[in-house]
Amino acid sequence: MSLVSDSPVNSSSSDDFAAFLDDALDSGDSSQSSPDDDDEDNDKSNHNDPEAQLPNDLDTQRVKRRKVAEELENIEELQASTSQSSLEQTLEASKKKDECTHPGSFGEMCILCGQRLQAESGVTFGYIHKGLRLQNDEIARLRNTDMKNLLRHKKLYLVLDLDHTLLNSTELRDMTSEEEYLKSQTDSLQDVSKGNLFMLNYMHMMTKLRPFARTFLKEVSEMFEMYIYTMGDRAYALQMAKLLDPQREYFSSRVISRDDGTQKHQKGLDIVLGQESAVLILDDTEHAWTKHKENLILMERYLFFASSCRQFGFNCKSLSELKSDESDTDGALATVLEVLKQIHKMFFDLVVEEGGNFFALRIFERGKYFMKSVFMGKSAALWLMKNIELMVIGVNPKQFFTLREGDTAYTLQRGSNSFGQFLVVTELKTGGLRRSVIIPEGKEKYGWKVFGLELRKMLEPNQYAFGGSGQVKFISQAQKRNPSRSFVETVRAVHGSGRVGFVPNPDSTRSGRVGENQTRNRPPITTGRVGSDSEKRSVGSVETDERRSERRRTKRRRI
Repeated sequence: MSLVSDSPVNSSSSDDFAAFLDDALDSGDSSQSSPDDDDEDNDKSNHNDPEAQLPNDLDTQRVKRRKVAEELENIEELQASTSQSSLEQTLEASKKKDECTHPGSFGEMCILCGQRLQAESGVTFGYIHKGLRLQNDEIARLRNTDMKNLLRHKKLYLVLDLDHTLLNSTELRDMTSEEEYLKSQTDSLQDVSKGNLFMLNYMHMMTKLRPFARTFLKEVSEMFEMYIYTMGDRAYALQMAKLLDPQREYFSSRVISRDDGTQKHQKGLDIVLGQESAVLILDDTEHAWTKHKENLILMERYLFFASSCRQFGFNCKSLSELKSDESDTDGALATVLEVLKQIHKMFFDLVVEEGGNFFALRIFERGKYFMKSVFMGKSAALWLMKNIELMVIGVNPKQFFTLREGDTAYTLQRGSNSFGQFLVVTELKTGGLRRSVIIPEGKEKYGWKVFGLELRKMLEPNQYAFGGSGQVKFISQAQKRNPSRSFVETVRAVHGSGRVGFVPNPDSTRSGRVGENQTRNRPPITTGRVGSDSEKRSVGSVETDERRSERRRTKRRRI
């Protein structure tokens, strides 16, 4: 049929569409086929006329076709409007989806869409590429992605300082006469991998690598992704990186100088593309990391040249003047390497919790000229918390506690001196490594209380409460106590005898003689709870304050 081919309506099947038209034309329902009442009357009047029946049938067919055509036009208009609305919605959704969020920029141009940006925003990462700025969301995404990759390779992040940590540099003009001999002992710059003392004439400087530095970097690179972060300028930082890593296998482009920092005279992890919780810092200057002291391992300063000794106020001869140096095997880098190995082991092997999370506790003790710390896993931290709480509430009179966790043993010892009581937490590692920190008792045991509360907040956050002032309140544990049983009865039950010991006889006190206990003729002696001061007295002098007061009153009446 010609209508099929001429129809503008799109169908998934032309045969189905043709069948639809045939069904519509063959339908004998007059209510659907002819809206014209006059045509219907003519059909009825001429129904019995054979000669008029054929023209009437043709008219009816034309009317039906016109009706079908009108219906098809309505369908076409409906489909067109629906398609247009759907297309507009699709284009709008696509536009929103394709709209660039400008995750970063080079200069004024977006790194993703190339659009020119009006205002600069985000954090500058000039050490990666000059002019590169990244938004906070993009930084978070990169950190999460990189963290997952590092965890698969069992690595963490390590940020290394240069001066007085990995090396020591001095200007040539500041060298003393006793250091002149060094100029004839410098190593070649053609193959820096085999040297440790370098003369940089174009920078008017001499640099000495710290003993064990190359071995340290090689071993640490297997456990950490490393950054250099120095307060020197960029040219100096890059030159020192070449001396330490000539093959660019340790640091690559991760060399940060003071020119890259976001705060003057301060270092920060905001420009390090690593999760802060997985970053360790090695530096000799604590005040450079005021916002990240929890991540810092404070290094002993390497003062090889005389100018460095003078810089820090040491009026003594330097290592170079003494023609000496640190030990390779017992120096600061060799020592801190063992610490880093232990941290790495605890993070990945020892303290894996359910759900893939990690737990490692580091306890610091800081003084004016020192900083000490111990490391422990979750079971050791719980052990420490519970023992400290028992000491605070006076339940546990023990003075010494021990625990073994993996290949590490821990001891908790109670001691005292002229300043008061204290706790010594000691970490003993196989191989002879030993570290300890001291936790002072403080006034009214406030030092122990605060320390115990901080542990509980980390380990069992649902089991601590706040007082009326909003401050955390230490909760004493409920103690089991039998008020109907006296201390004397308790001791008698333990020893299985009615004879407890000796107590002073009131009748013989005046003469200084001590008589035998008359327990059977006296009322039971009731004392405080087990563990009180009355328990700590000798058995021969067990008396309560009430009994002593009564005895004194009796004595006064007799006098």
